[in-house]
Amino acid sequence: MFSVIMPVWNRASIVGEAIESVLAQTFKEYELLVVDDGSEDDLAKAVDPFLSDRVRCLRRPHLGAAAARNHGLAQSVQPFVAYLDSDNQWHPDFLAVMAQALRRNDRAPEAAHCLAKRLRHDPSSGRIYQDGMIGGPFDVNDILDHSRIDLNTFVHSRRCLDVAGFFDEDLKRLIDWDFILRILSHVEPCFVPRVLVDYYSDVQPRTISNTEDFDPAYAQVRSKHEALRRQARLVHDTIAYTWDSLPPRKQANWIRAQQPSPLGEEGESRVRPFVLQIEPTNRCNLACVNCPRAERDLRRPHRDLSFEEFRTVVDDLEDTLMLLILWDWGEPFLNRDLPRMVRYATERDIRTVTSTNGQLLDNEPYIHALFAAGLSTLIVAVDSVEQESYARFRKGGSLDRITAGVERVVRWKRSSGAATVINMRTVVSRYNENHLEDIRTLALQLGVDHFSVKTLNPTVDTELKDDELAPLTEAYRRFAYADGSWTRRRKACAPCLWTSGTATIHSNGDLVPCSYDFDGAMMIGNAFEQPVSRLWNSPEFRRLRLTVNCERDKLARCRCCNVNFELASGSWFVANAQSAPEIEALRLQRGEDKHILLPSDTQESLLRHSLHVRNETIRTLLASRFWRLTRPMRLALDAFQTTRWFIKGRHGDRPARYAMRLLPPVTPGMRELQILTNEMTEPLRQARMRRDLDTFLESSGRLVLPMHQAPVVSVLLILHNRAALTLACLTALKTWIDVPCEVVVVDDGSTDETPELLARTDGAHILKNSRTAGFSRACNQAAAASRGASLLLLGQEAALRPGAVASALRLLAELPDAGAVGGPGLAPDGKFVIKRGRIYDTGRVAWDGDDLARDGYRISSREADFATRAFLMTPRHLWDRVGGLDEAFEDGPYAEADYFLRLRRIGRGCIFDREAAVTMNAELPAPTGNNVDMERSRTLFQARHLEFLVQQWPDPQGDRGYALIEAGYSAPRIDVPRPSVEIYWHFNEACNFRCSYCFRSAVDHFRGQEHPACGRFEPEELAARLKSSGFAWKIVFTGGEPLLAPRFVEISRALALEQRIALNTNLSTDEAYAFADAVSPAQVHDIYAALHPIERDRVEGGWNRFSERFRYLRQKGFAIRAVYVTHPSLFGRMERDLERLRGQGIESFSLKIFRGLWEGRSYPSAYTAQQRGLMERVGLTPLEQWVLQNDFGLHNSICGAGYRALHMDPFGNLTRCNTVTVGYGNLLLGRYRLDDLPSPCPAESCGCPYQGFKYAGNGAFGKQA
Repeated sequence: MFSVIMPVWNRASIVGEAIESVLAQTFKEYELLVVDDGSEDDLAKAVDPFLSDRVRCLRRPHLGAAAARNHGLAQSVQPFVAYLDSDNQWHPDFLAVMAQALRRNDRAPEAAHCLAKRLRHDPSSGRIYQDGMIGGPFDVNDILDHSRIDLNTFVHSRRCLDVAGFFDEDLKRLIDWDFILRILSHVEPCFVPRVLVDYYSDVQPRTISNTEDFDPAYAQVRSKHEALRRQARLVHDTIAYTWDSLPPRKQANWIRAQQPSPLGEEGESRVRPFVLQIEPTNRCNLACVNCPRAERDLRRPHRDLSFEEFRTVVDDLEDTLMLLILWDWGEPFLNRDLPRMVRYATERDIRTVTSTNGQLLDNEPYIHALFAAGLSTLIVAVDSVEQESYARFRKGGSLDRITAGVERVVRWKRSSGAATVINMRTVVSRYNENHLEDIRTLALQLGVDHFSVKTLNPTVDTELKDDELAPLTEAYRRFAYADGSWTRRRKACAPCLWTSGTATIHSNGDLVPCSYDFDGAMMIGNAFEQPVSRLWNSPEFRRLRLTVNCERDKLARCRCCNVNFELASGSWFVANAQSAPEIEALRLQRGEDKHILLPSDTQESLLRHSLHVRNETIRTLLASRFWRLTRPMRLALDAFQTTRWFIKGRHGDRPARYAMRLLPPVTPGMRELQILTNEMTEPLRQARMRRDLDTFLESSGRLVLPMHQAPVVSVLLILHNRAALTLACLTALKTWIDVPCEVVVVDDGSTDETPELLARTDGAHILKNSRTAGFSRACNQAAAASRGASLLLLGQEAALRPGAVASALRLLAELPDAGAVGGPGLAPDGKFVIKRGRIYDTGRVAWDGDDLARDGYRISSREADFATRAFLMTPRHLWDRVGGLDEAFEDGPYAEADYFLRLRRIGRGCIFDREAAVTMNAELPAPTGNNVDMERSRTLFQARHLEFLVQQWPDPQGDRGYALIEAGYSAPRIDVPRPSVEIYWHFNEACNFRCSYCFRSAVDHFRGQEHPACGRFEPEELAARLKSSGFAWKIVFTGGEPLLAPRFVEISRALALEQRIALNTNLSTDEAYAFADAVSPAQVHDIYAALHPIERDRVEGGWNRFSERFRYLRQKGFAIRAVYVTHPSLFGRMERDLERLRGQGIESFSLKIFRGLWEGRSYPSAYTAQQRGLMERVGLTPLEQWVLQNDFGLHNSICGAGYRALHMDPFGNLTRCNTVTVGYGNLLLGRYRLDDLPSPCPAESCGCPYQGFKYAGNGAFGKQA
């Protein structure tokens, strides 16, 4: 079944282990082709012992990995292909599991992928350790930016090579990424959520690849696949529908739909339905000529589609549906549920279009409901301007009724601001072709948004009536005819693409290939009896597709279909008769009635005016006498609000300062406008600096810098190109340096005008490197040539401001523990950002920006993580003592961060001084090294500073969240048994949901594989550590989203062998299946699966996958409960949402009471009686009833926190609870303690109601204070 391709070059020492991992496969239907790409070592000697009928070795000249794999593919014979590099290994069941996924999956995938365990080498200890996982569920938006699927985990059918091609031999790097992108743009892969591959990252030197720089290859691959990033745009009936972004599965399906070969050899479609025609009813109030319903050819009973039936279809296909055509053979307005159907689709970002004969437009409540539901386009069919002519074809219709109805609808749309496009459409025939201009004039008079002219298909059932109905004017005809006749010109072999991406569902549920099958003669199945997703590639639909495309003459309706004939003008529409060639449909916010318009000139002017008025208001207020006199009161109020926010458990957004609360909030449009303004001025500023450079170089003048014989400060300036910035930096340095100094410049391999500029500069000590040495080495080079007692690292993009150097020197002199001083980087307007370095607990290092009005301007200085290279001053003797910058670090902030942590080890800190400011003429340069270099720097940084990264220490910014509080251990305690210890483990701070009511103010800052304590310990080691403690543990995994964290399933499985666990999750990842298969339900106390309906729709595009995962866990025997947060914004939909859960088979759910601020009101005290009644009807647990009482004053109540319950962050740091963050050590490192007895709660108000209820609020430890 599988051909395994293994390219090798000079890997004789390790290739045997990779081959043995293939031979150890439990699935034996494979051949292994080892491709020797011209190796120069003893590879043949290493491979020959393995050769057999199943294992072949192909030898060829050295041409690279792509050519080697292509050679292997050309020699392979099996229907599926897998790949294994010589430095990686498969688990024994890899091929067996992948074969099962390819054979048994309902969707018959042509590609599959799994997870890989990433292993790295610790250079200090020589130990191989796991550093997270590679892979995950297929996300097209993610893989377009980076190679998220490794080739060693990927298998595909040989047919994929026919549509995607072989490996690109012009690439030397990122070959796999390009290849997988091409395959996945044609087929949908199956993800296997299991770790089946050991991937060794940089454990062995790379050989075949890695011969080119990363960045050019990355840019080349991105450019090659740029078309896949284009905005999704779908045109239907001359109306264009666009999507700026789509959910991953919908985006991937749209990309596949754009490929030229959507059908497979066996009739299967690689595209899921993205356009679907659904017939709301087959009843009609007219009897139009040649309509099969009027002619009684429909042969179907009259029936309306119910909303429940519609919902079933949409729920089944919402992952891929983009457009719903809500009409077929009947008048849609006769179905009273049509507005509900439109709203349901709009809430899922599915565009909707319907067509009406216009006779029911006088039903204003119905039309209002339809427009308010978010209908994208309303087509009104008008074929004449004369009643007699109109009634001849539209029997029973009134033209006056249509025109009056259209006028009324247009007038209401304008007054309400509805986004629906009103398209008046006429079908041109021989009987109205002379009146098109009159009909177009009528459309303009009525004020519709668009007028379109559709050509007539002169076919009635299978009878061709071109000689009777086709227009005489050639431009108005649909088909091209043979000269002098009405015989249509046939195409040679025209494929039918309609059946590959769309279909039609009749009102009785029958699924047919298209609307021409009006009586269901080619019915595939019934959508109410079997999901469309299952029928889509069923044997019946596959056979029909093959027949339609290969034996079309067997199908009477298909013989006379449009696809067989040449179109007269290449389109079904008359282009020059329309009011516009194409009109853009407005985009709707999901679940809302408002529409989004790109700002017109008028709107932009209003936004600019609002922004100006707001800024003027702030400026006037801050300058007023009132503001100065009320400053103490405002500071007190700010402190009170912030303290109250902390006590309340930090729910909701952090309180704004009093000044901001007095003013209307800045709208997103204003923020975007401000950003746009900055983007407009930035090129002008850069152009001005460029002109200054050109003027200086064209003149005969010279730039003279100060040079002192006994300098106090040596300014170290490292240059690499960007000469215009260098001139601005040197000019400001000359102007504003206010202490005795010298300037040491290192030209680090510049290739622009920098050497010419330095040749015209006097007073500087200039060193030149012929090749780029890197920032760290160049800094050490400059420091070695300097003479000052203090060193100032100044970025070439930074311009000194008055007093900056003197202020920094003063702090170094006044603060004996100061090892370095850094300052803010301001935008040229003085308002922008403070640039400083931030070290996160994960070991990630970044340059961050903060608002100047925050802590940095309230105090003169404070301790910072580290300063940036824009402005960094340090005493020379300390520089020499710690050895300067470590050249082992590549470009990026790691070198500076490492320097400051080495200063910490000798008792010196980094001080942030707001007066030591510089003007940033440009952003700090991006690292010049590739991603591998940055990864090495981060790994080295973690290894050197592990103890610093895992320690608990106060942080005023709250990034680490440990404010030490006295716990009152001298207070009386109560002696009670300790049967177990409950750990609330915030296993992952990252989350893919961005719920507005979540207490976390930032999302996705934590990536677990980056933290040294996560992955430093094997799951079995953690389990053994807990077992040896002597306690019985219950571990409650929470977050963030635990299932997103690396190795979560492995850790859960290991811990659950001895301990009880519980899980709080949003159930938004397929890792839930792996968890269910790996962990025993008997050891899982409970699983709480939070629904979060708004974010669920945004992230997953619907609830289907949530329900499937929920039911799977329940079938496995887990105690699982759905959770619904009672945020005030959700009460309007809560009952519908809960009913929807019940409809999907989820009866076990509970409410979680929201605590926090929303729209200026504090909850739960602000819940109305009606809201409380609704919650009580749904049902509240005793815990939630206690929370609803809003009485969290547990101060001095005996609490078991610290004794029987603790909180733990992702890195193992323990605290008493989420409110009282007293440190109890680190569980992962094995250094922790527990209280001997329960003790009084020191918090004024409990911020952990669930823990408080269990261990204090319900009297768990005796009489409460």
